[in-house]
Amino acid sequence: MQPKAKDAAPKKQENLIEAEEKFTGSVSFRDYRNFLGYSMGLCGFFFFIFVASLAATSQLAVSLFLANWSAQSLEEQQRSYYPQTMGLLIGIAFLTSLAREFVSFNMVIRSTSNMHRAMANRIVRAKIVFFDSNPIGRILTRFSKDMAALDLILPPSTTLATYGFFRTLSVVVALSIVNVWLLVPLVFVVAYFGYIVRRSARPMVEA
Repeated sequence: MQPKAKDAAPKKQENLIEAEEKFTGSVSFRDYRNFLGYSMGLCGFFFFIFVASLAATSQLAVSLFLANWSAQSLEEQQRSYYPQTMGLLIGIAFLTSLAREFVSFNMVIRSTSNMHRAMANRIVRAKIVFFDSNPIGRILTRFSKDMAALDLILPPSTTLATYGFFRTLSVVVALSIVNVWLLVPLVFVVAYFGYIVRRSARPMVEA
């Protein structure tokens, strides 16, 4: 029998780097809950809903008061009560809208900041096998591109989305006050608009 070679060829080291997973589909409620968990939580979310509802109500009050003012007689319209009340309602609408923008921006910025801090703490305390299985470029992408999207795109998008939602809600209330039968075609318009938005938004999100 021949003796075994002392200097045997070393085994090829297994590749620890795994392919990065990518999830497709709509964003679940759990993702929104986790995102809000890094901010002010459910209490902050309900406070934001309250401020946004107050802003929408104040804007609706301006329109209703203006309609009531224009329906009065010429002598009644000359009273100082109407312009003073109108100016007060406009001031309240401006302040509540400003408070809504501040609360929404504060929620999103605080959430992204806490998320970035939590990621940095996890990276600092990670084991060495984590850096062997994840390239440095992938880690930097999470801290640069993904966090930049949250910091730069999400705050104004959240503001526009909430403004559009509550503005639409106030318009629906105004239409129901004027003529309730106008809500029938509005249901089909909203359903079709939601279908178009979902079909067009998903490719942009995945890109």
